[in-house]
Amino acid sequence: MVKRAIFLALLVSLGFARPVLEAEATGNGKISGVLVNKTDGGGNIADKVVSLELFQDDKTVGVKTTRSDNAGRFIFESLPTDSSYTYEIAVTYQNVEYRSDRIGFSAGKDTLSLEIDVFETTTDAKSIFVMLSHATVYFENNSLLVKEYFLFVNSSNQTYIGPEPAVVGGQRETLKFTLPDGATDVQSSFGLSNTTAFLNGSSLINSEPLTPTGRDVSYSYRLPCNTPEYTISWKVNYAMKRFDLLVPEGNITVAGDKLTPEQPLSISGRNYKHYSSKAVVPGDVIVAKLSGLTGAVNNAPATGISGGFNWAWLALIPLAVGAGLIFIRKRNPRAVAAVTPDSNTTKDKLLAEIAELDDGFEEGQIAEEEYSRLRTQKKRQLMKLVQ
Repeated sequence: MVKRAIFLALLVSLGFARPVLEAEATGNGKISGVLVNKTDGGGNIADKVVSLELFQDDKTVGVKTTRSDNAGRFIFESLPTDSSYTYEIAVTYQNVEYRSDRIGFSAGKDTLSLEIDVFETTTDAKSIFVMLSHATVYFENNSLLVKEYFLFVNSSNQTYIGPEPAVVGGQRETLKFTLPDGATDVQSSFGLSNTTAFLNGSSLINSEPLTPTGRDVSYSYRLPCNTPEYTISWKVNYAMKRFDLLVPEGNITVAGDKLTPEQPLSISGRNYKHYSSKAVVPGDVIVAKLSGLTGAVNNAPATGISGGFNWAWLALIPLAVGAGLIFIRKRNPRAVAAVTPDSNTTKDKLLAEIAELDDGFEEGQIAEEEYSRLRTQKKRQLMKLVQ
């Protein structure tokens, strides 16, 4: 991403007002679009540098740049229309990059049009909340392996860039995750990159702006444990619709003032004890006292950190509970979907598709770039429905 930004900045500094294609491939294709500021009373989107990245068989083969006109319109011409070529369009507005989904020409078509939404930025976190949050706890080798998942929603029409002047290590603090005392071996699963996430004491910090499309984040860590009992405390930094705690069925028992026992869940072919806490507010501390750890031998997944546990299925927990825990097996024997009798068919379908993508990527059936593109596209659709 940094190299791409430097390359585009160089093109602009050299005065290329018209598109410049670094790949030799050309054609009759035309992509036109318009930048739209979705923030009420937002600023001018004229004369912005718009870039088009050209992919062939999911590999970057070229870049074009142009500028938007006074109405925010832009156009790219002389593009290959072969089905092996796809495109992404990006623009940076107020130091935040906004990128389109991957698009391509249909058979017999040589024109495409699209709209790219941009937003004003804000340091006010009042519209930031967590729709879903889950922690799954395993025991192995005298340690607890904890996996956490968050589905963040930005219900405003502004991009949240973090509070001022909260800057740590030269980066803004956009999202903050307070880790339990003693956490080690912190690893990101998705939603956090090496360039935008870092540790600051007992906190995991993410500096990436949070757009109104929202974001899902997951990470894992370990807690040293060589006693039959262990108490984990989670400090809450954001309003949460609900928090769910899962522990594989077995000898481990859980107690906590803010945790309510729920019906067990079956996820990825494994049964879990299930506890929840609803309407959690910032400043709350969720405490879970775990007992029976001595007898919980090999409680963690045999395959280690990932363990075949598909995070997308965690988002189905509220749907599964509402459906009376009716489950069906999908084609993949490790994947389990909830059948719900309500009107959330589209949302359920998107969640299931995301889960299938995760399964396919984990098993090496889909390339990383294609996986990332499709997952981002479906997540955006899901966030719009959630909002």
